[in-house]
Amino acid sequence: MIRQILIKELRSNLTNLRFIVGCITCLALVLLITIVLAHDFKSALKTHSDAIASNENALSEVMAYQNLEVKIYKPPQLLGLFSQGVDKEVGGEVVVNYKSSPAEAKAYRSPNPLLAYFPHIDLILIFKVILTLLALMFTYNSISGEKESGTLSLMLANGISRAHVLLGKYLAGAISFTLPLILSLLAALVYITTVGGLSISMEEGIRLLFLTIFSFLFLSIFLLLGLLLSSLTHRSFITLLLALFCWLFIVIIIPNGSPIVAAKIKNLPPRSTVDRQIQLVQDKYYRQFRDWYRKNPWPAGGTNYEWDNVVWLSSPNIMEYTLKTWEFVVPQELQEAQDIWRLEENYLNQVQGVIGMERLLSYLSPVGPYEELTDALANKDSHAYQEFLKSARMHREQILSFYQDKGAFRSYRWFSPYTKQTAPKSHEEVLQRRREWQGSGMEIKDVRGLFAPINPAEIPRYFYQKESLSHIIKRCLGGVAYLVVANLILFSLAFVCFSRYDVR
Repeated sequence: MIRQILIKELRSNLTNLRFIVGCITCLALVLLITIVLAHDFKSALKTHSDAIASNENALSEVMAYQNLEVKIYKPPQLLGLFSQGVDKEVGGEVVVNYKSSPAEAKAYRSPNPLLAYFPHIDLILIFKVILTLLALMFTYNSISGEKESGTLSLMLANGISRAHVLLGKYLAGAISFTLPLILSLLAALVYITTVGGLSISMEEGIRLLFLTIFSFLFLSIFLLLGLLLSSLTHRSFITLLLALFCWLFIVIIIPNGSPIVAAKIKNLPPRSTVDRQIQLVQDKYYRQFRDWYRKNPWPAGGTNYEWDNVVWLSSPNIMEYTLKTWEFVVPQELQEAQDIWRLEENYLNQVQGVIGMERLLSYLSPVGPYEELTDALANKDSHAYQEFLKSARMHREQILSFYQDKGAFRSYRWFSPYTKQTAPKSHEEVLQRRREWQGSGMEIKDVRGLFAPINPAEIPRYFYQKESLSHIIKRCLGGVAYLVVANLILFSLAFVCFSRYDVR
């Protein structure tokens, strides 16, 4: 019996105009978005590669430890074509130095002008908007519509159980919306791997498989919602109105309203409040530096040649004064960075509180856990961003340990290419070197080639670690359970309502 109902419903669904229009619309939009995002991804890959090469080149030219500045990058993620997550709002580049603890990442700006107008576009958006509506359209009149046409009572009069009717209609609808889902994903993959010239790793393929499974569970909720609404009403027009209202509330209002309500509940202070507190800390240390310079004025006599934040040539008394200055300044700057980080950390904890409340409110709709799962699979969720920043702060600690091991804070190499052994021993030697450089036609800015930079091989390197798939599934198990349980509850409710449904 189920087979007969399944075939009947499939024939009705697949030949229906709404299925054909929905399928074509979905495929067209998916291909269009894939073309745009694949081109953008290739640009991001090139930008990422060029940035790493530029950073390596800069590290090989560092002459003084104080100028050591490491830029670390979160690599572009191929599954970001399917779900962009928080990367639509945040960045993937962090500058690491001794002066500050990273609290945010600089954003990558796409050169694609289309994405400037539609920055939040990805393939999951199509599934959330188009396919959810299509799933509702498959089942909104499954019961009430057949009652109006008189076929429902005829079907039940022939001895077909209500459970078989409901299950057959559900399976037919599930197969029907799975077709545009699979076709859309296949079309995107074919374009990505052929025309786009991009390769998909085994791990990315497995993640994409999980994304497909979660998408099916998500869309199945709307299919069952349509069956439930159809089992509660006796006119397909009324069912359609209820279905559209539920779709609007679940897909549009709750996901977009959750951040606003969460911010109101948690009462997040404006960023300007933290900026003012940071400014007060900076003013405090500025006064300390100013007072120190007043008590320790620049020494009389001597010569000092500085260019590009590096002392290239200086008299012994000025070198000692500069070293003494940095021995005072560096600990103060490190303490200042720590004080500022405490303020940033406190604010970030409040932001995380808002994100947690937003997540809680978003679970009022299946869109919330679905986005959580897809963003996590694409390595584009808030957790991945915070872990990236955390790894940047850990890398800063490695840089500081490197300084300590090298005795950099107490060395001439902190501010110059000299050590105490190689630095000029007298003012006359300074003048002599200056005359030699001038005799060779060199200005101070031209003498870089006469000195050896800091060995770049000794500088700690950063390696990005992506969260494993098993850890993602464990972390997001609540979202998986939500989708499964929501399907079971809706099917049970639909069955109970249909069991009591008056088919006359």
